[in-house]
Amino acid sequence: MSLVSSASLRAQATDLTSAISRQQHILDGLQTQLQNVQHQLDAIVYPVLTLPPEITSEIFVQCPPDRRMLDVVNPTEAPLLLTHVCSAWRNIAVSTPALWSTLEISATRIAPYFSEIAKIWLQRSGQRPLSVRISGYVSQIERLDEFLKAFGQHSGRMRTLKLTMHEESFEVMDGQRLAFPLLQFLNISTSGNPGRPNPVTIFHDDDVPALREVFMRSPPSFFALPWKQLTKFTGERISAADCRKALRLMPNLVDCSFAVLEDFEDVIPAISYPSIESFTLFKKNLSYSAAILACLTLPGLQTLKILDTADFDGDIFNAFLLRSGSRLQKLVISGVQIEIASLRRVPSLVDLEISARAIWDIRDLFRPFGHDVTLLPRLQKLSILGCRGGPGSRRASVSDIVRVAAAPMTARMNAPDGFAPLQLFRLVSDIRSPASDCLDDELLPFKRLKAAGMDIHIGTATESLV
Repeated sequence: MSLVSSASLRAQATDLTSAISRQQHILDGLQTQLQNVQHQLDAIVYPVLTLPPEITSEIFVQCPPDRRMLDVVNPTEAPLLLTHVCSAWRNIAVSTPALWSTLEISATRIAPYFSEIAKIWLQRSGQRPLSVRISGYVSQIERLDEFLKAFGQHSGRMRTLKLTMHEESFEVMDGQRLAFPLLQFLNISTSGNPGRPNPVTIFHDDDVPALREVFMRSPPSFFALPWKQLTKFTGERISAADCRKALRLMPNLVDCSFAVLEDFEDVIPAISYPSIESFTLFKKNLSYSAAILACLTLPGLQTLKILDTADFDGDIFNAFLLRSGSRLQKLVISGVQIEIASLRRVPSLVDLEISARAIWDIRDLFRPFGHDVTLLPRLQKLSILGCRGGPGSRRASVSDIVRVAAAPMTARMNAPDGFAPLQLFRLVSDIRSPASDCLDDELLPFKRLKAAGMDIHIGTATESLV
């Protein structure tokens, strides 16, 4: 094997040195180009950063979602998301009180940080009125005293307050002398079995002067509230006895809604509540009993809604209408069936909204509709919702009702003696193509009624065929 000469090696070293020099020159050139590009980038002014802080703040206020995945303590949603973009946005967001005027927070989900987050959040809201929702086991959070102090410091700005907590958490807050001068709506839900002998006194009569509306998923006896000043009350999953107790506590109640547990006695005397103008029975989980009507007399009633309740008894309903229906203006029936004879008991009715299955045979409603003045003579608005039809369906279809309603509706539109003229007719289907078997000539009478001035809607909730 021949040895490489020293002259050859020196020549290779010289070539490599030259190559390195050339590559270094190229690298220096690229570095210069990079610096030039970076200078150009730094010179760019992003449009969003040219906005005045007041405009950016107004845009931020529109950012919070209508429905949240968790609660407000979520870095993937506004307002916390806005504080993680850049320092400028963080400063604007933190100094925008409207972004922090809604506090929805779970004591269970963020127990170790609950007090600190609640305190900072409320401080950032400035002096704006507050909407506060607290859920979970408040009694188990760390630094509870700090939270109670912050809650008390800011209670004077709370306009709406929702507390969904265990009985123990309410007892922890009991005895706090708090003032809620702006509070208008209070929502209280308890878990556990409230059975304490004395009511929780978080809300003193003199300290909630503006409170008018209460939602409660708890026995009314569990809380001391300024019952006499309430005008609207919703009770969910409470017993019939608690319903009666709640009504007795609120002599100035105007609007009342209940989802009632079944615990009725065999004989329940009917008690009169003359101030109530609107009464609703609705279904929630296992709470659905309409038998509460047997123990109520509502002589001032103007609006009655019965929504998907069970234990509906036609005789109880008719007796209730006889006691309470003389001033009834609006009736909404969904999920139960009523007899046409029941409608004859409320000649004062102006607005009727029923589901398509509320009447067993829709022809029973329309057959006397155009000439019998004993049936809804004052009616001006008629809505039939949830039309479906089809094989095996117990609900009439749009086309079924169109065929039987055209002639009576035309007759009523002419307002013969004894009838008020109809102003509105709504026929709403649950299916996407309600007109599949409606012929144009069947819809023609309704098009004429619309041309004559009646408000007509026949179709889906969002689209009318007329």
